[in-house]
Amino acid sequence: MSYFIDNQNTIALSKAINDFLNNSKNHVKKLDISTAFFTTSGLRLISRDLNKLNKVRILLGAEPISEGYIKDKEPGDPEEPEFTKKILNNSLENQFKELENKRNKLPFNNETYNSLNQLVKLITSKKVECKRYESNFLHAKAYIFHSKLNNFIVGSSNLTASGLKHNLELNIGIDEKKLFEELSKWYEDLWSKSVPFDLIDIFKKQLLLYRPHDIFLKILYELYGAELEEETKEDRDIQLAQFQLHGVQRAKKLIKKYHGALIADGVGLGKTHMACEIIKSYLDNRQKTLVLCPAAVVDSWERHLLRYIISAEVSSYQKFANHMKYEETEGKQGSVHLSLKSDDYAFLVLDEAHNYRNPEAPTLAKTLDKFLWVNEEMYLN
Repeated sequence: MSYFIDNQNTIALSKAINDFLNNSKNHVKKLDISTAFFTTSGLRLISRDLNKLNKVRILLGAEPISEGYIKDKEPGDPEEPEFTKKILNNSLENQFKELENKRNKLPFNNETYNSLNQLVKLITSKKVECKRYESNFLHAKAYIFHSKLNNFIVGSSNLTASGLKHNLELNIGIDEKKLFEELSKWYEDLWSKSVPFDLIDIFKKQLLLYRPHDIFLKILYELYGAELEEETKEDRDIQLAQFQLHGVQRAKKLIKKYHGALIADGVGLGKTHMACEIIKSYLDNRQKTLVLCPAAVVDSWERHLLRYIISAEVSSYQKFANHMKYEETEGKQGSVHLSLKSDDYAFLVLDEAHNYRNPEAPTLAKTLDKFLWVNEEMYLN
């Protein structure tokens, strides 16, 4: 073997490895790999011929951090060598997370599933063994072929799809007995000082089967999980069910973005309680709230506000219309029913809002339009 391999002007490293393994004249029995990083897509590029070998060993290390990104030692940090050890441990921890992240971003198709399934079978057959060197950063990349020959490849390529095929790399394939023996001795020394690393634990989660319902719940959590966590952190005087808390959070976000929200839960699901929780956030900012509702439920609203110690004004549709006419005509028509001028209210709760669905109704919709013209935010119940 005498190769100059850069993945660009010459053959790709993945092809060079596969060609050498596939050549029956080489009689390769074992492959030892040293790499600072590894991805499933990289292993897949050379997995086709690994079944022919008796053993494949992967020595994984942690890639040294670029000098420009190394955190400066600060007061309170441990002295050397503990300081470097701390950085190393952080890198090892982040490495596992990055391996999982790379795995999660594999294409969601049958080809990926079948390839991963083959890799798992290969690993569980005990042909593939992986260890991680954790005593120091490991930057070395080597591919050592144990055969009648003395071949190995050393250079810059990690066991990743980018390193084996896509990146501009520099690797040299060599056939030299003395160097081979020294390299093998070096590898055995690091291998003996390394700890087992479970590749199966990385792969198997990608092969698990899930019910569509579970996937749907996972999607919902990814979309709204942060909001649910916010709900659990807030202290409340009003005890709400979980779905009500979520509705309150969503309504607040919509009000902030669009200056209004419509809560359309079914009868008996606690819309009034949810509205009270939203009103409290406006009271905290010393803003005045007006509740408009049918005359039949004015007393009910006043009881809820009293129960939760909420200062808000309640008015029926008709009384509100009379008050707006009083303001519009400067007292010549209508009558006073609100304690404040209409433009002093910062927040409106409109209960049974479907009563305002006809935009041409003079007593309801037209009056509401005039009110909203000078008020920016609205909550519709």
